[in-house]
Amino acid sequence: MDDSALHRGLFVATESLFHLNNLILFGILLVSGIFLASCVSRAKLPIPRITSFMVAGFLIGPEVWKILTPDLLRTSKDFVNIALALILFRLGQQIDFEVFKRNPSLIATSVFDAVLTFLLIFFSFQWLHYSDIHSAIVASVAISSSPAILILLVNELGVSGRFTSISLDLVAANNVASALVFSLVLPFLHYEHHANWTFIVSQPIYSFILPILVAYIMSRILYFLSDFIGNQNTDQYSLMAAAIVLSLGISKALNMSMIMLLLSLGIFTKNYSSSADEVIAEARYGKIGDIFYIILFVVAGAKIEISHVAEAFFDIVVFTVVRFVSKFFTLLLFHRKNQMTVTESFYLSLIMVPMAGLAIGLIYTTQGLYPEFSDILIPVVFGSVAVLEGIGPILTEVAFLRLGEIPKGNSIDH
Repeated sequence: MDDSALHRGLFVATESLFHLNNLILFGILLVSGIFLASCVSRAKLPIPRITSFMVAGFLIGPEVWKILTPDLLRTSKDFVNIALALILFRLGQQIDFEVFKRNPSLIATSVFDAVLTFLLIFFSFQWLHYSDIHSAIVASVAISSSPAILILLVNELGVSGRFTSISLDLVAANNVASALVFSLVLPFLHYEHHANWTFIVSQPIYSFILPILVAYIMSRILYFLSDFIGNQNTDQYSLMAAAIVLSLGISKALNMSMIMLLLSLGIFTKNYSSSADEVIAEARYGKIGDIFYIILFVVAGAKIEISHVAEAFFDIVVFTVVRFVSKFFTLLLFHRKNQMTVTESFYLSLIMVPMAGLAIGLIYTTQGLYPEFSDILIPVVFGSVAVLEGIGPILTEVAFLRLGEIPKGNSIDH
């Protein structure tokens, strides 16, 4: 074998040897996030840990150092889905029907917020010369708020109190409302693309009703097994984790909404059995979940594309401002019924600002159905997500601090 052939052979072998597989990717995501978060903590920089995870992802992502390529980011989808599944399940458990019955003003606040946000965003985007159906899709997405940022900050800072409970309830209700409104808009999208009537009627039902039915069946099985196992916390946590991963797999196999399935499973396990307390406690405080949360935000940072923000900058500004005004006005309108001051309403509206997982998921749904249609929406929605994910953790932390719900013993390190 001549030298050139030997060199080519060694090059191919080396390239194959250092191919980034899933385990290496998992390690890179964790190490980069934890390392930069530690640097931020040591330097006493005024940014939350979540933001540092996202900055780490942005630095190692395609926009800067290119360690994580677009192909590797696609490979990380399973890790991200597990993190989202844990968050959605926890968020679903936050919807306690008894709480909403005792506080009908929360229901009124959620419904009014969904309607007002939809209308203001819809007419704003018509003013920006988007079509009716494009405006309706963006408006349905705008109703949602990010549960991931809220839940991770609540866990990390030990936040608790009345405003924490209200914010979790409203974010959960927002996401359910967003998914419902999106399902109602879908038939109009199908009609515009000349789909047959069978598909127009059946597809939204399949995407919204079937996940709820599957979640109910799984919750019955989960509680039967939970009662059989008894009060063994380790086994209860393992059972809950298995149910979440199984739900994720079923949603993928049946090509139905993972968001609705996990939200519904959380709702059913919270509201239809008194034996759920141990499972719920483990779902909230399981340490393994923290690992996937770190990966979620590192990947979120890596997926930020400056081109999206630059391409639709003015539209993103309009989206962000109008959406915040809608949420603040809603909380202001109901502030007496919800027993809060105007200032408290303002800070609570800051907590509602972040927007991420559900918004991206809904746009991916439209992309899977009609790619050319969604190409118009991707810059403004993904650009808005990048902005709101970036500023969201800072605004949320400031809001909880001003509302006095961060315990004194859990002082912020920046």
